[in-house]
Amino acid sequence: TMWSALATTIGAIATFCAVVVALWQSRLQNRKHLEVKLKYAISSPEGQHYLSISVPNRGNREVTLNGFSWKYNDGSTLFIPYQYCRFIANGEVVLFPYKLPLDSSVDILCTIPLVRSALITAINEKTISEHDKIKVYVEDSLGDIYYAKDRLDVRAYTKAKQNKTERFNRGWIRTKSY
Repeated sequence: TMWSALATTIGAIATFCAVVVALWQSRLQNRKHLEVKLKYAISSPEGQHYLSISVPNRGNREVTLNGFSWKYNDGSTLFIPYQYCRFIANGEVVLFPYKLPLDSSVDILCTIPLVRSALITAINEKTISEHDKIKVYVEDSLGDIYYAKDRLDVRAYTKAKQNKTERFNRGWIRTKSY
């Protein structure tokens, strides 16, 4: 009859909705959420100045980070050799790949003179322009990429005074996270 067909249809719709809600809730339990932030002129006790890339884990599970790189507007990549960087988590030096626990972060510290010389080399090789913007990428073990886009252009890195504190005066970056 018509009433039994209507009851069957309503039951099927309710079952479908229950499955959708269950799948949505299971996805929230395993959510990854990383942020990438840039900080300039971080000083060490040795007097060295660093560009800091901070990656806090704001998700609901541990994430394995495979590495990081810089990309220019045209898509070309600048890899900074890891021997010129420090990877610090909870005050200890760590290596990639690194398992980033919940509610913790890892800081990637790159010496500012190294960053500057790598960018000057890229400008001389015509890989980039002084007016290009830079994005810093961090990749996890599943191939997902998280990045911060810098407001400063390449010129701000290459023209900063080397004798004074390595502060860039034109502001901070925007973070983009997924």
